[in-house]
Amino acid sequence: LNFLVESGLGFGALLGLGQMAVWARKPHAWTLPVAGALVGYVTNWVAIKLLFEPADPIEIGPFTLQGLFESRQPEVSDEFGDFMANRVLSSTRLLEALASGGDDGELYSFLRRQLPYPFPSRVLS
Repeated sequence: LNFLVESGLGFGALLGLGQMAVWARKPHAWTLPVAGALVGYVTNWVAIKLLFEPADPIEIGPFTLQGLFESRQPEVSDEFGDFMANRVLSSTRLLEALASGGDDGELYSFLRRQLPYPFPSRVLS
């Protein structure tokens, strides 16, 4: 992914020069937003192509071409799993989110639905 970050400067400069040329020929107020939208679209399109295509490795002489994400999928999966486990779905965060609603919260409603009727509400509070 460093390749995408590092190549962004050169790619952005190239597209910026094109935008400057359009502005020099047609200095109208609409050219900058249109060129900015076009630059954003092209940048995203190139980034997605570099990340995901080709999905299967292609041998071209001594080189192997494969999307950056596909070629590093085990590393990305490990990092994504760690991020989700430690920062998004940690047990502390889940319990806080479930228990923060009081008598009308999600945890109370869940317990009321799951536990048999004879349990009084004060046991669940």
